[in-house]
Amino acid sequence: MRKHHARRRAVIAAIRAARLERGMSQRALSEALGEHKNYMHEVEHGQHAVRTEEFIAIAEALGVSPFDLLARVVRP
Repeated sequence: MRKHHARRRAVIAAIRAARLERGMSQRALSEALGEHKNYMHEVEHGQHAVRTEEFIAIAEALGVSPFDLLARVVRP
């Protein structure tokens, strides 16, 4: 597997874990982002690649720093 595929899956896993820690449904997070109800389902199932600005918006909607969320993906 290519390294970028593993990182993409790690980003998805970090987003999902943060969402679950906050007790939010995919639909609730999608609505908080102003997206269609299936948006987070598509993100978490790899059907929608998350751009940088989307990653920041997701982190903010979850009430977590984008840096802290990214730290779950990138370890020194």
